[in-house]
Amino acid sequence: MQPGRNGVETPARVAAVRASRLLDQGPEESFNRITALAASLLGTPMTYMTVVDDVRSELKGAPDTAAICGPDGRFSAPIYEATCHLVIDSGREVVVPDTAADLRTRDLAQIKAFGAASWVGVPIVDPDGYVLGNLCGMDAQPREWTEADLRGLRTLAETVDETIALRLAGHRLQTYAEQTHELAETLQQSLVPLLLPQVPGLTVAARFHPGGTGVEVLGDFYDVVPTPDGVDVAVGDVCGKGATAARTTALVRSAIRTAGHLDADPVAVLGTVHQVLLDWFRPQRSFVTAALASLVRGPDHWAVRVGSAGHTPGFVRRSDGHVDELAAGGRVLGLTDEPRVRIEEVTLGAGDSLVLCTDGITEARDPDGVQLDEAGVTAALAATKPGADAEELADALVDAAHATPGTPTPTTSWWSSSRCRAPGDRPGAVGDRSCAAGGSSGALGPVPDGSVLLDHVRLIDGHGGPPVEDAALLVDGSRVSWVGASSERPAGHEDTPRVDLGGRTVCPGFVDAHVHFALPGRSGNPLEGLQEPATYRVLKVLERLRTTLENGVTTARDLLGLDAGFRRAVAERRIPGPRLLVSIAMLSQRGGHGDFTLPSGMDALATAVAFPGSPPNLVDSVDAMRLRVRELVAGGADCVKLATSGGVTSPHDDPDWLGLRPEMIRAAVEEAAAYGGLPVAVHAIGRLGIAAAVHAGVTSIEHGYALDDDLRAEMVERGQFLVPTLVETMDEPDPARSAPGAYEKAVRWHRVAHDSVARSVEAGIRIVLGTDAGITPEHGTNLRELDLLVRLGGMTPLQAITAGTRDAADLCGVGDITGTLEAGKAADLVVTDVDPLADIAGLADPAHVLAVVRDGRVAIDRGGVLAGALPALCP
Repeated sequence: MQPGRNGVETPARVAAVRASRLLDQGPEESFNRITALAASLLGTPMTYMTVVDDVRSELKGAPDTAAICGPDGRFSAPIYEATCHLVIDSGREVVVPDTAADLRTRDLAQIKAFGAASWVGVPIVDPDGYVLGNLCGMDAQPREWTEADLRGLRTLAETVDETIALRLAGHRLQTYAEQTHELAETLQQSLVPLLLPQVPGLTVAARFHPGGTGVEVLGDFYDVVPTPDGVDVAVGDVCGKGATAARTTALVRSAIRTAGHLDADPVAVLGTVHQVLLDWFRPQRSFVTAALASLVRGPDHWAVRVGSAGHTPGFVRRSDGHVDELAAGGRVLGLTDEPRVRIEEVTLGAGDSLVLCTDGITEARDPDGVQLDEAGVTAALAATKPGADAEELADALVDAAHATPGTPTPTTSWWSSSRCRAPGDRPGAVGDRSCAAGGSSGALGPVPDGSVLLDHVRLIDGHGGPPVEDAALLVDGSRVSWVGASSERPAGHEDTPRVDLGGRTVCPGFVDAHVHFALPGRSGNPLEGLQEPATYRVLKVLERLRTTLENGVTTARDLLGLDAGFRRAVAERRIPGPRLLVSIAMLSQRGGHGDFTLPSGMDALATAVAFPGSPPNLVDSVDAMRLRVRELVAGGADCVKLATSGGVTSPHDDPDWLGLRPEMIRAAVEEAAAYGGLPVAVHAIGRLGIAAAVHAGVTSIEHGYALDDDLRAEMVERGQFLVPTLVETMDEPDPARSAPGAYEKAVRWHRVAHDSVARSVEAGIRIVLGTDAGITPEHGTNLRELDLLVRLGGMTPLQAITAGTRDAADLCGVGDITGTLEAGKAADLVVTDVDPLADIAGLADPAHVLAVVRDGRVAIDRGGVLAGALPALCP
C-alpha cells in the first residue's frame, strides 16, 4: 500500500471516495449480489460492502438491505462507531476472531448493534490504490476465519475493485466527452462575432448553424466590420475541420478586419487574406473560399463592391421583391501562388437587401435529395412578403435550408442587410438610445407623499458594477422607485423635494450576516449577564442595535441570543436598529460549542445570553434535533444555527472536534427545508465539522477556517456561502476574562483563518460579510470586515462591498427586499464622504458615515447632508 492511499482522514483518499461517486446513492444490486455470494462462501448471513469517507461509513451492498436500511433506502454509521475504519486506517485486511476480546472492537457501537462476535474485512480499492471501503463478514459466534474464507473474500473484493475501475473509466470518458463537446462548442462560437454592430442606414441580421457531430469545429464564418465610409461584410468556408479549421478561420477573420480598416477595395483585402494563408501554412496549404462586400455610403444609396474568391455568389433582393443573383467567380484563397478575385458592383436603395451565404445553404437537400441550389435561394427570397426586413429574410433561408426535419444540416452562415435607408437618416431605434443607471428612466405616476430625490450622487448600487457618476435616486416612502442619471429626472417629478448630495458616494445599507447583540464584545465580559436581570440586558441590547445601525449596517442576522420580539420591535420602529433576522438559539450537542455549563452546573448560555422562553441550545439525538428545529420555527426563527465543530471560546471542546453527528446535521437541514426552506447557518472551524456540514447541504459555513481545496470545490458546486468573520480574528481574547484554553485556541485558529480566506475567495465561493460582533469585535465596528476582505482575502473593494450588500442579503433570504439600490427595493442606504474604492477602510470610521437611511427613514445624519428631507426612523 503506497503512503497516502489509506487513512480515514487522508485528504487524497477522501477525494478519491468522492470521485468514485459511490456515495451518491445507497446499496446497489450488483454489490448486493456480491455480498450474497460472500455470505454463501463464509456461511454467515452478515456480509456487507461499505464505502467510507472522513465522516461516515455508507452501506453499498448486503444480502438483505431491507432489513438494515431506513425509509430512504440507505444506511450509514459514524465512521468511528464501525469496524471498517480499521481497514481504512491500515489499508490491509483485518481479522477479529473474537470482537469482545479485541480492544479495537469490543466497544464499537455497530459491533454491538449487529451482534457480531467475530469480524473480518478486506479493503476495496480504486485503480490508483486508494482504499475506498471494505467487504466484510460477521458471525454471531466467535470463530477463526480460515485461509479459504480470506481467499474467497479477497477474490470477491477484487471483483468489486474491477467493477469500480470500469465505472471510473466510464465516468472519465463521459467527462472527457462533455469537456470536448464544450470546448468544441466554445471554440466554434469564438469564430463568429458575438454581436453585430449597429450601422446607421442599414439593418443587419445573421444566422449560424454549425454542423458536424458536436465535437468537431467546422470552418464556415462571417463577419461585419465597420469602416470609415461604411461597412465590410464577409462570409467564407474554410477547408477541413478541427484545430486546423479553427486556426485558419481565426487568421482569415483577423486579416479581413486589419486590411478592411486600411483599404476599401475587396480585391486588396482578399489579396491580404491570400498572402497570410500562404505565409502562415507554408509549405503546406490551408485554403478558404470567401465573399467580401464593401458598402460605402452615398447621398441616398449604398455603393457596393462584392468580391468573390471561389465562393457561392450573393443575392440582391429589391424592394419590389425581385431577386438578382450575383455572378460567382474568382479563385480559392491560399491554394495557388496568385489570388484571383471577381468583382461585381451594385447599388442598394431604400428597402433593397444584400444576402451572402455559404454553400451550406445552397447544398441543403429536400426529402427527395434535391439540392436547394441558387434557384432555391432565389425562390425563398422572392417568396417573402414585400418590405421584409433582414431578420425575416434570414428566417426565410433557415426554413428553406431546414426543409427536411431531422436531417443533419451542414454548417451554414449568412449575412443580410435589409431595408436600406438614406445614410443621413438616423432613426431613434439605432444608436440614439439613452440608458438610466440602475433602473428605468420611463415616466412615473403622480408624486406620492414623502417622495424625495437624492440628486448628484456617486452611486455604488450593490450589483458589483463600477460606480455611476452623477446619478440620482427617487425615494418614495420606504422604497426606491427610480434610479437613473441625474440629467434624466423622471417626468412628473419636477416639484419633488430634491437633496443635492454634491457627488458624495451612496451605497446600499450594509448587511452583517453574523452578529451577537446579546454579547458585549471585547469591552465587556460574556458572563456579566449572570449578574444582571433580563430586563437590564434588554436595555444593553437596544444600545448595541442603535450603534450598529448608525454605523452603516441596515440589516443584521443575530445567530444566538435575540428572540423574535426584538425583530418585531425594530420592524415596528419602536426601537432603532437594523432590520433583524434571528436564529434565537445555536444548536449543539452536549459537550460541544453550545455547551457553556459551568462547574456549578449552571447553563451560562441560557442564563447570560438567551432570553426567557427561548428553546435550549443542547440536543443529543436526531429526534431531539427535529423537535428543536420545529420549536425554533414556532418561536419565529428566520434561520437555523448549528455548531458542527468545537469553538475557540467554548470550554469543553476543540475546533478540531466534530461538534454534531452527521445524521443530526442532516435532520436539521431536512426540517429547515420542510419549513419554507429556512437557511441553515453552521459554526464550523475545524475540517471535520466543516466537511460534515458541507456534505449535509447547509446554506452557509460560518468561519470555515480549515477549509481545504476539495471542500471549497464542493461548496462552489453546491452554491454554499462562506462567512469568514475576519474581524473576530484580529483581536485576541483577554486571557484574564476567557474560558480555560480559549486564548491558546484563538492564537492558533486565527492564524489559520488568515492563511485560508484568500484561497476561498480564489476558489469562487460566494463570500459574505459577517463579523461575530459581540464575541470580541465591538458593536458598531462591523464595516472593518470590508477592509479585511480586501487585505486578507484578496478581494477588490467593489467585491467586498458586494459581499456586504447583495450577497449578504441573498444569504439571509432578504435579497428581494434589500442589498441593492434599485426600483422596488427598500430605501436602505449609506452616504459617505470617502471613495470606498480608494479607501475601503474609511467606511469603518463613523466620521465618514455621514448618513444612514433604513426603509426611507433617517437613522442618523451626522453631516446634515439630508437636510431634514426624509423622516426620522424613530421620532
